[in-house]
Amino acid sequence: MENNQAKYWWLYSLTGLIMFFGGIWIIRFPVDDFIALGLFFSMLLFTIGILEILYSLANTKKILNWEWILLSGIFNLILGVILMSDEALTMAVLPFIFGIWLAFSGASQIGRALLLKAQSYKRWGWMLASGAMTLVFSIFVIYHPLFGALSIIIWTSSSFILIGLFTLAYSIVLKRIIRE
Repeated sequence: MENNQAKYWWLYSLTGLIMFFGGIWIIRFPVDDFIALGLFFSMLLFTIGILEILYSLANTKKILNWEWILLSGIFNLILGVILMSDEALTMAVLPFIFGIWLAFSGASQIGRALLLKAQSYKRWGWMLASGAMTLVFSIFVIYHPLFGALSIIIWTSSSFILIGLFTLAYSIVLKRIIRE
Protein backbone atom coordinates (compact mmCIF):
# COMPACT_ATOMS: atom_id res chain seq x y z
CA MET A 1 0.00 0.00 0.00
CA GLU A 2 1.47 3.32 -1.02
CA ASN A 3 1.32 6.21 1.44
CA ASN A 4 -1.36 8.79 0.70
CA GLN A 5 -2.96 6.56 -1.89
CA ALA A 6 -5.53 4.20 -0.25
CA LYS A 7 -8.79 5.60 -1.58
CA TYR A 8 -12.20 4.74 -0.27
CA TRP A 9 -11.01 3.83 3.23
CA TRP A 10 -14.54 4.57 4.37
CA LEU A 11 -15.78 1.35 2.76
CA TYR A 12 -13.83 -0.49 5.45
CA SER A 13 -15.40 1.81 8.04
CA LEU A 14 -18.83 0.89 6.71
CA THR A 15 -17.95 -2.81 6.71
CA GLY A 16 -16.65 -2.58 10.29
CA LEU A 17 -19.77 -0.75 11.47
CA ILE A 18 -22.07 -3.26 9.79
CA MET A 19 -20.18 -6.13 11.44
CA PHE A 20 -20.11 -4.43 14.84
CA PHE A 21 -23.78 -3.45 14.92
CA GLY A 22 -24.76 -6.82 13.45
CA GLY A 23 -23.05 -8.44 16.45
CA ILE A 24 -24.81 -6.07 18.86
CA TRP A 25 -28.15 -6.82 17.20
CA ILE A 26 -27.65 -10.57 17.67
CA ILE A 27 -26.87 -10.09 21.39
CA ARG A 28 -29.67 -7.60 21.98
CA PHE A 29 -32.33 -9.62 20.17
CA PRO A 30 -31.32 -13.29 20.51
CA VAL A 31 -32.46 -15.14 17.46
CA ASP A 32 -34.34 -18.22 18.57
CA ASP A 33 -35.14 -19.15 15.03
CA PHE A 34 -32.06 -20.71 13.43
CA ILE A 35 -33.45 -19.93 9.98
CA ALA A 36 -33.56 -16.20 10.77
CA LEU A 37 -29.93 -16.32 11.92
CA GLY A 38 -28.94 -18.16 8.74
CA LEU A 39 -30.68 -15.56 6.58
CA PHE A 40 -29.14 -12.70 8.57
CA PHE A 41 -25.68 -14.26 8.31
CA SER A 42 -26.00 -14.84 4.57
CA MET A 43 -27.22 -11.26 3.90
CA LEU A 44 -24.38 -9.92 6.01
CA LEU A 45 -21.82 -11.97 4.05
CA PHE A 46 -23.33 -10.81 0.78
CA THR A 47 -23.14 -7.12 1.79
CA ILE A 48 -19.61 -7.38 3.17
CA GLY A 49 -18.51 -9.19 0.01
CA ILE A 50 -19.77 -6.36 -2.18
CA LEU A 51 -18.05 -3.72 -0.02
CA GLU A 52 -14.72 -5.59 -0.05
CA ILE A 53 -14.88 -6.05 -3.82
CA LEU A 54 -15.60 -2.35 -4.35
CA TYR A 55 -12.77 -1.34 -2.02
CA SER A 56 -10.21 -3.64 -3.64
CA LEU A 57 -11.14 -2.64 -7.20
CA ALA A 58 -11.03 1.05 -6.32
CA ASN A 59 -7.48 0.59 -5.02
CA THR A 60 -5.86 -1.80 -7.51
CA LYS A 61 -2.99 0.60 -8.16
CA LYS A 62 -2.82 1.90 -4.62
CA ILE A 63 -2.60 -1.16 -2.37
CA LEU A 64 0.04 -3.84 -2.44
CA ASN A 65 -1.57 -7.30 -2.72
CA TRP A 66 -5.05 -5.85 -3.24
CA GLU A 67 -5.96 -9.21 -4.77
CA TRP A 68 -6.30 -10.74 -1.29
CA ILE A 69 -8.96 -8.19 -0.39
CA LEU A 70 -10.72 -8.93 -3.68
CA LEU A 71 -10.52 -12.69 -2.97
CA SER A 72 -12.00 -12.13 0.48
CA GLY A 73 -14.85 -10.12 -1.05
CA ILE A 74 -15.55 -12.72 -3.73
CA PHE A 75 -15.51 -15.49 -1.12
CA ASN A 76 -17.95 -13.61 1.13
CA LEU A 77 -20.22 -12.69 -1.80
CA ILE A 78 -20.39 -16.25 -3.18
CA LEU A 79 -20.94 -17.74 0.27
CA GLY A 80 -23.71 -15.21 0.95
CA VAL A 81 -25.45 -16.05 -2.35
CA ILE A 82 -25.22 -19.81 -1.75
CA LEU A 83 -26.60 -19.50 1.78
CA MET A 84 -29.44 -17.20 0.70
CA SER A 85 -30.48 -19.55 -2.12
CA ASP A 86 -30.89 -22.79 -0.12
CA GLU A 87 -32.38 -22.63 3.39
CA ALA A 88 -32.16 -26.38 4.02
CA LEU A 89 -28.48 -26.44 3.14
CA THR A 90 -27.88 -23.35 5.26
CA MET A 91 -29.43 -24.91 8.34
CA ALA A 92 -27.57 -28.19 7.87
CA VAL A 93 -24.11 -26.70 7.45
CA LEU A 94 -24.33 -23.29 9.13
CA PRO A 95 -22.00 -24.09 12.06
CA PHE A 96 -19.36 -25.57 9.74
CA ILE A 97 -19.64 -22.74 7.21
CA PHE A 98 -19.50 -20.24 10.04
CA GLY A 99 -16.27 -21.85 11.26
CA ILE A 100 -14.72 -21.74 7.78
CA TRP A 101 -15.80 -18.12 7.37
CA LEU A 102 -14.21 -17.28 10.72
CA ALA A 103 -10.95 -18.95 9.62
CA PHE A 104 -10.93 -16.99 6.36
CA SER A 105 -11.76 -13.74 8.20
CA GLY A 106 -8.98 -14.40 10.72
CA ALA A 107 -6.49 -15.00 7.92
CA SER A 108 -7.64 -11.76 6.24
CA GLN A 109 -7.13 -9.86 9.51
CA ILE A 110 -3.61 -11.27 9.77
CA GLY A 111 -2.96 -10.20 6.17
CA ARG A 112 -4.13 -6.67 6.97
CA ALA A 113 -1.88 -6.60 10.02
CA LEU A 114 1.10 -7.52 7.86
CA LEU A 115 0.19 -4.73 5.43
CA LEU A 116 0.19 -2.30 8.36
CA LYS A 117 3.54 -3.65 9.54
CA ALA A 118 4.96 -3.10 6.06
CA GLN A 119 3.84 0.52 6.37
CA SER A 120 5.74 0.74 9.70
CA TYR A 121 2.53 1.31 11.62
CA LYS A 122 3.38 0.78 15.29
CA ARG A 123 0.12 -0.76 16.44
CA TRP A 124 -0.18 -3.48 13.81
CA GLY A 125 0.03 -6.13 16.54
CA TRP A 126 -3.57 -5.50 17.60
CA MET A 127 -4.79 -6.43 14.14
CA LEU A 128 -2.56 -9.52 14.23
CA ALA A 129 -4.00 -10.48 17.64
CA SER A 130 -7.52 -10.01 16.27
CA GLY A 131 -6.79 -12.37 13.39
CA ALA A 132 -5.17 -14.96 15.66
CA MET A 133 -8.10 -14.87 18.10
CA THR A 134 -10.57 -15.23 15.24
CA LEU A 135 -8.62 -18.24 13.94
CA VAL A 136 -8.79 -19.85 17.40
CA PHE A 137 -12.56 -19.28 17.46
CA SER A 138 -12.85 -20.83 14.00
CA ILE A 139 -10.95 -23.98 14.96
CA PHE A 140 -13.15 -24.44 18.01
CA VAL A 141 -16.36 -24.07 15.97
CA ILE A 142 -15.14 -26.32 13.11
CA TYR A 143 -13.97 -29.16 15.36
CA HIS A 144 -16.92 -28.97 17.73
CA PRO A 145 -19.93 -28.47 15.44
CA LEU A 146 -22.39 -29.41 18.18
CA PHE A 147 -20.89 -26.69 20.34
CA GLY A 148 -21.05 -24.39 17.31
CA ALA A 149 -24.71 -25.19 16.75
CA LEU A 150 -25.64 -24.74 20.41
CA SER A 151 -23.78 -21.49 20.94
CA ILE A 152 -23.66 -20.03 17.47
CA ILE A 153 -25.47 -16.87 18.57
CA ILE A 154 -22.81 -16.04 21.16
CA TRP A 155 -19.95 -16.93 18.80
CA THR A 156 -21.57 -15.08 15.93
CA SER A 157 -22.14 -11.91 17.90
CA SER A 158 -18.70 -12.00 19.54
CA SER A 159 -16.96 -12.61 16.23
CA PHE A 160 -18.91 -9.93 14.38
CA ILE A 161 -18.17 -7.40 17.11
CA LEU A 162 -14.46 -8.32 17.20
CA ILE A 163 -14.03 -8.33 13.42
CA GLY A 164 -16.13 -5.16 13.14
CA LEU A 165 -14.02 -3.29 15.67
CA PHE A 166 -10.73 -4.28 14.10
CA THR A 167 -11.97 -3.60 10.57
CA LEU A 168 -13.10 -0.16 11.74
CA ALA A 169 -9.69 0.38 13.36
CA TYR A 170 -8.03 -0.65 10.09
CA SER A 171 -10.06 1.94 8.20
CA ILE A 172 -8.98 4.63 10.66
CA VAL A 173 -5.36 3.65 10.12
CA LEU A 174 -5.88 3.85 6.35
CA LYS A 175 -7.32 7.34 6.76
CA ARG A 176 -4.27 8.36 8.83
CA ILE A 177 -1.92 6.93 6.19
CA ILE A 178 -3.69 8.99 3.54
CA ARG A 179 -3.11 12.15 5.58
CA GLU A 180 0.63 11.49 6.03
